[in-house]
Amino acid sequence: MNREPRLIKREYSFVDFEHSARFAGVPLTMPERFAIPTQNAARVLWWLHDHPGARSNAGAPNDAAIAAEVFGAPFSVFGGEPF
Repeated sequence: MNREPRLIKREYSFVDFEHSARFAGVPLTMPERFAIPTQNAARVLWWLHDHPGARSNAGAPNDAAIAAEVFGAPFSVFGGEPF
């Protein structure tokens, strides 16, 4: 079986999200478009990693996010609760 990795991850994510929602006792509504491509964000991260001088301007939002204990992307805080 030679399926595309993105399709394998998509199918796994659906099952994992369903399990998590059921465990938390919350309803689950999946977006029509999933998965969201994140490779450009990863490329920027690695570029900044390889060019430390460029981080001087780009690092402030990152540092604020780390201080707020934000992790992953997307990540948001609503009503003081992280999601």
